[in-house]
Amino acid sequence: MIGTDEAAALLYREALLLDRGDWDEWLQLFTDDAVFWMPAWRDELTPTADPDRELSLIYYAAARCSRIGCGAPAQGCRSRRCRVRAWCTP
Repeated sequence: MIGTDEAAALLYREALLLDRGDWDEWLQLFTDDAVFWMPAWRDELTPTADPDRELSLIYYAAARCSRIGCGAPAQGCRSRRCRVRAWCTP
């Protein structure tokens, strides 16, 4: 388990990588057993608790977080950082 300062540093690093569109570096933050999960809500106060049996807004196991495919450059953008990207699942 990591401490509060280490967790905060990791979240700031992740946000920076996402803001920059540095997808390859971002994916390297995930360990082999990583789970990327955003639960849905049963009601206003209660989130779902089991991503395998209940609805989730986002749920990717590590196998699905393995790569991001490259798309065409965004309309009117000449930078490589403006490329359209999409999740590629096995």
